[in-house]
Amino acid sequence: MERKDDELSIGTCGLIKRTQLEEVDIRFAMLKTYEKIGYAYEAASAILKDGKENLKLEKVVAIKVLKN
Repeated sequence: MERKDDELSIGTCGLIKRTQLEEVDIRFAMLKTYEKIGYAYEAASAILKDGKENLKLEKVVAIKVLKN
């Protein structure tokens, strides 16, 4: 993920096919400084749209990692 205004790299977001899951998984990670301000939502929305329109995916799953 890059910010639009200055192209600063702040994280990653993408689709992955894991052998242990039947469906494609969406995942993301970002630098803590940029959490909770909408970047993950924006990136995930774009990735899901691309998966549906270009890859013809009908279902995508996610794994949530709980922080302590």
